[in-house]
Amino acid sequence: MKVLITGASGLVGGRLSYFLLKKGIKVTSVSRKKKKFKKINWNSEKSLNNLCKDQDIVINCAGVDVNNSKNLKKTKKINSELPFRVFKAANKSKVKLFIFLSTYHVYDFKKKNIINEKSKLSLKNNYTISKIEGEKKLLNYKRKYTKIAIIRSCNLFGYPIYKNTSCWNLIINSMIKNLSLNKKFLIKSKSNEYRYYSSIMNFCYFIYFLLKTYKKVLKKNDQIILNYTSNINLRLTDLTKKICLTLKKPESLIKYKYKRLKEGKKIIFQSFFHKRIFRIQDNFFLNEVKLVALKLKKKVL
Repeated sequence: MKVLITGASGLVGGRLSYFLLKKGIKVTSVSRKKKKFKKINWNSEKSLNNLCKDQDIVINCAGVDVNNSKNLKKTKKINSELPFRVFKAANKSKVKLFIFLSTYHVYDFKKKNIINEKSKLSLKNNYTISKIEGEKKLLNYKRKYTKIAIIRSCNLFGYPIYKNTSCWNLIINSMIKNLSLNKKFLIKSKSNEYRYYSSIMNFCYFIYFLLKTYKKVLKKNDQIILNYTSNINLRLTDLTKKICLTLKKPESLIKYKYKRLKEGKKIIFQSFFHKRIFRIQDNFFLNEVKLVALKLKKKVL
């Protein structure tokens, strides 16, 4: 199996590339930033066609996160237009499967507390707008040879393979970094909301299993939307307690901007396909927390 991964210098792309290589899969890592990776020219159709040639699967991990999505036009280009260009090149080269990483934040959590792949979407911000547009471009493309899997993932966290500044914007990563340095961490949220979290290691196993089983999962369809989550569903205050306990740090290091947090309702995030393709128990969660702290202590991140 040959797999092309875009955005391989990023947090998820880097970890996924490393993980799949360890599993014996031939991986072509692509990035416009790092010299050690195969260079990608997003504006050249010829370059994209050459990258996709002889590949079995393309996984698009390239994109900007919510913290770097202030400019709508730029965000839509990176999260929607460029992945679509790669898909068209993959389709032309008769790649078997194209995986597009989206987010579970595209759903409207306020109106319903049970979410599945058919739930209503919400244009909350530039980030979700760009992801929804990216999904639509792929799903509405008519002349498909390449099958499509859209992954709407919960909040991921973990250590980066390559030095990555944006990964420290993630709440768990940022919390671990501050606690490891014995610094106070300020929670700016007004609500004590429930959110789903997953270690990147667990997510890597999910993608690996999908690569092994996609022919069965997509046997009757040329496209699929999959919600990805783990069993870690915590309120914000419970999350901070869990991280502090794991790192053996005092909870007094966690500060809240608002003294009285509004209690959030519990969201049940479901998938029509999880029971068939993957066990979502995250057995790597606590170990991932410890590994991030350990690597920070050794100053390798």
